[in-house]
Amino acid sequence: MKTLFVTMVTCLAILFGGMANADAATLNVVHHSALSWSANYKIETSGDKIKKVSNVKASSRIGKITRQYVTQDSSNKVTLHITRVVGPATYHVRLSARVSKGKLYVTFS
Repeated sequence: MKTLFVTMVTCLAILFGGMANADAATLNVVHHSALSWSANYKIETSGDKIKKVSNVKASSRIGKITRQYVTQDSSNKVTLHITRVVGPATYHVRLSARVSKGKLYVTFS
């Protein structure tokens, strides 16, 4: 009886074990723009969904950063928005991270 129970539990674990999604990760998003600005932040993922954004840092080599904030554009995409002032000019920069099929895609504009 004990052997039958152990065999059934093992079979159920093998059959239904593939349904659990355990591919979570903490990823570091970094960008350096030569003689201009740099930014980085960490994202915690679970599957293709971004669960948390932390350690947001931005710095300016020339000028001053006047505003920075993070938006979650969708369940798998976040964007760091930076406003930088250099003399009379104001620049708006976005550093986006998107997770798709287990890969991280980083873009800036």
